[in-house]
Amino acid sequence: MKHYLFILMLLFFVAAGCSSEQRSGTDHDDIFSFVVMGHIRSDFQDQLSPAFLKAVRRIKNDNLRPRFIVLLGDSIIGYHSNIEDYKKEWLLLKNYCRKEKLQVFVVPGNHDYSTEEERKNFEEIWNKTYFSFKYKNSKFLILDSNLDWSKKWSQRHFQFTDVPATSTSTDFLWGTAPYNMFGSPITGDQLAFLKNTLHNKDNMELRGVLPANRDFYYGDNDYPAIKDIQYNFIFVHHILFSSDTEKGMPNYNNNNWFAEIHPMLIGKNVYVFGGDAPHTSEQANYSKDGVTYASSFTSGDDAFYLVRVYKDKVDVETIKINH
Repeated sequence: MKHYLFILMLLFFVAAGCSSEQRSGTDHDDIFSFVVMGHIRSDFQDQLSPAFLKAVRRIKNDNLRPRFIVLLGDSIIGYHSNIEDYKKEWLLLKNYCRKEKLQVFVVPGNHDYSTEEERKNFEEIWNKTYFSFKYKNSKFLILDSNLDWSKKWSQRHFQFTDVPATSTSTDFLWGTAPYNMFGSPITGDQLAFLKNTLHNKDNMELRGVLPANRDFYYGDNDYPAIKDIQYNFIFVHHILFSSDTEKGMPNYNNNNWFAEIHPMLIGKNVYVFGGDAPHTSEQANYSKDGVTYASSFTSGDDAFYLVRVYKDKVDVETIKINH
């Protein structure tokens, strides 16, 4: 009898261990995982978002161990009255990621830079505003839906007051509405980059540009060689792919997503993530012609995505922070 009980207990612990390993998304030969979070900014310039901090704790407490994290934009308040305050807010986030050993790629949102001066500082602190890299059986493309606006405006035309977290005030210094609030279409060199990358044309971008903080959550600092690309993941802040866009949604009247970009994604196992709408939004979370579209608004949804990539499938799971 004791012998049978021992065998049953052994089987239980083996099964529990397998379940935990599958849940964690640990990096194996046939599986890896990454986390996607959108709109993680707080309401104060000297304080990280409570939702983001809780999300990181959830990742660690649940032993999710993602290979990296993609932040989908609006990671800071931004719109600063001077460049030093802009840098200071970014370094607050970067230093935290270093301390927690998080490998992070940052997609620029409209709060994250609005001028060419800020864009250059963004690239020095994090990564290029649009670029690509490969990992195992997948290709990852970061797009910049601010780029066209930043080339047109050199002044800081919309500012938040520098309100410390200790203040009870959240007053804004209202000026002209920010020109980059609704994003800009993917055009010019960036559109050519997207086409070339999707079609495996050899170019500098395909070799990838790693972010400045190369502290992996675990593992080494080198991406393995790629054999066959099975999946393509695209990240952009503004919801240029909103299903309302096809109907001439006013905010995106000049958007070219469905005319030029969506057709080139068909048949390539593409997943597109945007960071400026809730994950419950029907206009931003849907499938069309085999292309999967999803959005994340972590500071409002209290949730993020855990994406598991297998040899034969991709699982996208919504993780609630408070559960």
